[in-house]
Parts: sequence; C-alpha cells; structure tokens
Amino acid sequence: MSLVNNLDILSLIQIHGYWIMFVLMFIEGPITAYVAAFAASLGYFNVWAVLSLFVFGNQIPDTILFFIGRGLR
Repeated sequence: MSLVNNLDILSLIQIHGYWIMFVLMFIEGPITAYVAAFAASLGYFNVWAVLSLFVFGNQIPDTILFFIGRGLR
C-alpha cells in the first residue's frame, strides 16, 4: 500500500470508525476492544465512546444468542 492509501484508510476510520467498531464488536468483541482502546489511547477515539460501544457491542449479540438457545430448548 502506498502512503495515500494509508491516509485514506485512516480518514475513513476517523469518520466512520465508531460504526465500523460497533459492527466488528458484534463479530469479534474482545480483540476489537483491545484495538479500539489502543486507538483511543492514541487520541483517535473517545475513551468513553469506546467503552460504551464495547459494552453494547458485546452484550447485545450475547443476549440474542442466549434467547435463541433458550428457545431451542
């Protein structure tokens, strides 16, 4: 990748980062949380927004899967 592509990716993450982060936390929560927390420590994201996305991004899929499993019982 050239430097121009890296800057495009960085600007994309800064603009739409919270939505991308929320979707990724649905798929793979803890790893995304570590990366997002690191990015927040560098100043790219708000720490409190990352924390709230982590809580909701991990709790919602777990709750949905719990009720699916409970319904299949």
